[in-house]
Amino acid sequence: MASYSLDLKKRVATDLTSGMSVRMCAEKYSVGKSTVGDWKKLLDSGDSLEPKEKSGRPRTVRTPDFMANLEAKRAEDPTKTMRQIAREEGVHESNVRNAFREMGVRSFVQREIPMLNADQLGLRVQRSRRLLNDLKASPGVEVIFFTDEKNFTQTPYRNRSSSRVLARSSEERDAFNSPQIKHPATIMVFGLVASDGKKMQPIFFDKGYRLNGDGYLDVLQKVLHWIRSNYPDRVRPDGSFADGWNFRFQQDSAPAHTRNDVQAWLSAHFGRKRVWLKEDWPAYSPDLNPLDFSIWNQVDKRACRSFHTSLDSLRSAIHEAWESELTPEYLVRCCKAFRGRLEKVIAQGGSPIVD
Repeated sequence: MASYSLDLKKRVATDLTSGMSVRMCAEKYSVGKSTVGDWKKLLDSGDSLEPKEKSGRPRTVRTPDFMANLEAKRAEDPTKTMRQIAREEGVHESNVRNAFREMGVRSFVQREIPMLNADQLGLRVQRSRRLLNDLKASPGVEVIFFTDEKNFTQTPYRNRSSSRVLARSSEERDAFNSPQIKHPATIMVFGLVASDGKKMQPIFFDKGYRLNGDGYLDVLQKVLHWIRSNYPDRVRPDGSFADGWNFRFQQDSAPAHTRNDVQAWLSAHFGRKRVWLKEDWPAYSPDLNPLDFSIWNQVDKRACRSFHTSLDSLRSAIHEAWESELTPEYLVRCCKAFRGRLEKVIAQGGSPIVD
C-alpha cells in the first residue's frame, strides 16, 4: 500500500475543506479516489491526518536527514533517475524508491504539451464551459459521437535508447529488427466511436491523400448512413432523426471540417443543436477527444508494433486492432472521461491535460 507525506495530506486537506470534490483532489494530486475519500471521512469526523506512531526497530536508512537530502537532489535535477540517486547515496534503489513514495513523489514520463498563449487558454476555458453547460442543460443526451482522423505509417516508432528485446544472441535479436525506410508510406484513417460503446468501421483514404471539404462531405454521408443503420428506432421513414432523440456529434477544427458548406450540411442533416460546430469545440484540444487521448494510441500499439511490407498489411492490422482492442466496455469508459476532462480544463485555466 502506498504511503503519502504529511505535506501532501495537508495540501489535500486544504483543498477538501475549501470545497473541492474528492474526484478533483484525486486527479490533482495523483492519489487514489478511495484514499482521498478515506481522508475526507477522517477530516469530517474531526480526526487528524498525521501518521500514528508505529512499533518496530528504528530506521537506519530512511532517516529525516536522508529524506531531506533526497528532496534536495530532486529539486536540483528532477530528471535524474532513482537508480542514479541510489548510486550516489550508496544505498539500494528500493530505499530511494520507498523514500520517494513516502514523500508523495512518483516517476512520470515527460510529455510534450502545446504552448498556448493567454487568448488560446481563455478560449479553451470558454468553449469547455459552453460544452459542459450544454451537457448539463440537456441531461437527456443519450449518445455522443466522437470523430477524428489519424495518419499511420509502415514503420513502427522506436526509441533507440530504450527499445530492447530479450534474446540469447545477436542473431536471435535480428529477427525482431525492423527495416528503416527513409520515406515510409502513410495512410490517413477516419474513426468514429460512440459513448454507448458502438463504433463505426474505420474509413481508409488513399496513400498520401490530404482530406479536403469535398472528401469530408463524402465521409459524412457514410457516417449518416451508419447512424441510421445502427439506431433505426430513432429514424423517421423519410430518413430524418426523431425530434426526441438528443445526441451530439463532435468534430475538431480541421480546415476540412470548418468549411461553410460542411457546417451547413451538418446543421441540415443532424440539426444545429445536435452538432458541436467550429464555434463550439475548443481548439488545440486533443486532450478532450477520446480518440486522441486514448483510442488511437491503443490501436497504434497493436497495429504498428512491427514493420509492414505493404499498405494492405498496415490496413489489415489497423482493422484487426480496431475490432479486437476497442471493446464496448473500453469505449464507454473512455467517453465517460470526457465530462471530467472538460471540468479539469476549466479548473486549470485552459492548460492542457497531461496524462
